Amino acid sequence: MLPTISERLFRRSRRNSSTKKTARYLAFCDPETIVERIRKSPYGRISCRFRVRDRQGKYDWRECIAILLSSGTHLLMLTATWVVEAPTLLPEGTAATSKDFAALLWQSFQRNTRFRYFWKDKERRFLGATKSFLKYYGFQSVDEIVGKTDEDMNWHVDNNAYRLDELDVLHKGKTIENVVGECIIQGELHHITCYKWPLYQNGEIIGLMGVFVDVDAMYRDLHQKLPSPFEDTITGLHNRQGFLGDLTRYQEAYTMDKQDYALILLESRFDKHIQDSYDSSFLRVLVREEADILRRHTGKGAAISRIQNATFAILRRETSHKESEELARELQYRLQAIHEVAGNPVTITYGYSVVHSDEPAIHHLSDTSISHIYRLALERLRHKD
Repeated sequence: MLPTISERLFRRSRRNSSTKKTARYLAFCDPETIVERIRKSPYGRISCRFRVRDRQGKYDWRECIAILLSSGTHLLMLTATWVVEAPTLLPEGTAATSKDFAALLWQSFQRNTRFRYFWKDKERRFLGATKSFLKYYGFQSVDEIVGKTDEDMNWHVDNNAYRLDELDVLHKGKTIENVVGECIIQGELHHITCYKWPLYQNGEIIGLMGVFVDVDAMYRDLHQKLPSPFEDTITGLHNRQGFLGDLTRYQEAYTMDKQDYALILLESRFDKHIQDSYDSSFLRVLVREEADILRRHTGKGAAISRIQNATFAILRRETSHKESEELARELQYRLQAIHEVAGNPVTITYGYSVVHSDEPAIHHLSDTSISHIYRLALERLRHKD
């Protein structure tokens, strides 16, 4: 069986690689030495990365691995390949100058650092970010943020405080250290601390660079990942207590800086019927699926909470009442499109209500506390047809 594998790998290597790289690939697959190399490996396997051409003629990097499944008379070998990121390398035949090495270090840093760095131009528009930054926010590509400001991304509760800090960096050359704030990360409001500093070229400020630390994540790590009192253990969203804290911050930003927001409540109309019809494990699966739908369709700039059972709250910045009303209808449609959970048929009906921060119904009353805003949303939800 081993010669057959070798022959197949040989033919594939001839098709997919240049002469020089084919020699390296053939050395990896050499049937005369491959068994001995695997047996000598402390991991019981050998692997290597190669640049391979696919059926469409495109080249990508793949990691190839070989493992012995039997050491008896009839040798069996398992081989596998998968696509990996291109390694950070200097061009072949290039002597490593200090400039080349600096570029190599920068590429490696962007890809491998676990810290969430970002950099912007003089107009506060994103130019790039490290891979860990993109992954933390759930972005597939840096193209999703390039050319946009924080206000475009709509992920801060208080946009004004961050904007003023960045203007001080860009216009006065200030360095911002350990500034505490809140940021929406994949549908959940997180407490963060941020650092920013100016980027100079020929003595002129041309942009800024920064990094943020998720304080909530650090707190959980330091406390051995004990559950947060503000987190719903089933969905990972904020719970009722966390929601009230989020609402407080949104209302404060509106009161102080007139940063408009909307509160959307969504509630399953037949929640009691579903609870009576299915067991608790099914209900947990259903609630998680509903939470995932909300995460996918509310956008990056919304804070989502699970108040109780199948009642969810969404807080978001808004530029018009219409966009929040349309989002509420869209989410209602998405949730009601669930017809099967864990192989079981289910019918779900959702109601919704929306309260806007600038409504006269709120500000004509003496009580503009968050409890009144929440009660108003609940009242509309209960009486909505």
